[in-house]
Amino acid sequence: MSTEQNKKIVSKLLENASLGKIPELASMLSEDVTFWAIGHLPPPFTGTKNKEKVVEMFTNLGAVFPDGMKVIVDHMIAEGDYVAVEAHADCKLANGKNYENRYHLKFELKDGKVLNWRHYDDTLYFKEAVLDGK
Repeated sequence: MSTEQNKKIVSKLLENASLGKIPELASMLSEDVTFWAIGHLPPPFTGTKNKEKVVEMFTNLGAVFPDGMKVIVDHMIAEGDYVAVEAHADCKLANGKNYENRYHLKFELKDGKVLNWRHYDDTLYFKEAVLDGK
């Protein structure tokens, strides 16, 4: 696929994630996808996940972000089968507080699906806002 096609796939994936469209998101992941998130938070928030665990994680995020987890792409760069994204969240938590984390995401695509997804964010902010409820 071209770099432009890969960027469109990643944009659609992030849109599906933001809107809580889990079946659509799942269909964009290869069967042997690897999702890795930086940090040392309790499962399922960091570490490495397979497709089943990725789908489960995004399904469960609906309880944390009842109106969806709006991810806004700030920049996107693609080279070959790789797409890098700088983004931020602009959404509300279940407790009504604003949630505004920042992300760097790296995707590797194969045959039009996400094969590898690396996720970097401010895990301390996530812990304090979501897990500790501050």
